[in-house]
Amino acid sequence: VKPTGTITIENRNDAQGTFDVRVTNVSSPKDISSVILPTWSQTDDLRWYEATRQSDGSYKLTVNKKDHKYRTGT
Repeated sequence: VKPTGTITIENRNDAQGTFDVRVTNVSSPKDISSVILPTWSQTDDLRWYEATRQSDGSYKLTVNKKDHKYRTGT
């Protein structure tokens, strides 16, 4: 059984070039030590980030476009 969760995009700020990725409803048959998320606009700027666990049990990652050559993906 694979770990599962629901991913949503929140707090999009076009002026600052940031947005939050929130992972909720995280479940796994084993203990979860971290949630690692890939982010990219094109294949040459793929980066993996560790999301931060929130007090409600969800995980959050703030992504900044500057870390991806100011490009947007689809």
